[in-house]
Amino acid sequence: LYLKEGQYALNHFHWYKTEDIINRGGGNILIRVYNSLPDESIDTVSDVLVHCDGRSYYVPAGTQVRLTPGESIHIQQYLYHDFSVEPGTGPVLLGDCVFHATGSGLELAFHSAVAHARLLVGNVALLLTLYVSHS
Repeated sequence: LYLKEGQYALNHFHWYKTEDIINRGGGNILIRVYNSLPDESIDTVSDVLVHCDGRSYYVPAGTQVRLTPGESIHIQQYLYHDFSVEPGTGPVLLGDCVFHATGSGLELAFHSAVAHARLLVGNVALLLTLYVSHS
């Protein structure tokens, strides 16, 4: 995934997938994290356990974890996250390693007024990620 300054991924979590997001090069990426509540709403209060490059530690809800080139973060199921390029650092090339993806349907839940959606076409689960530009 290639992101330019001003582009970002909307806040979402995955029902089935866990992944590592890796900054492969370029600028810095900022990944904001929140826990989810049992009703799948966003938890703006509780500290979030993050796993970066083999280190585990807690950050306050809504913290933007900075990944410089070569660094990675492990995203667990039901962990709300969004990401954007840190202004002034240039475009970023991201790698995504998926470790667990089972179930059926579109497996993203966005934190917005839009209802959660799951979509299965044949035996292929479609993955949709929306990117929005500030300009």
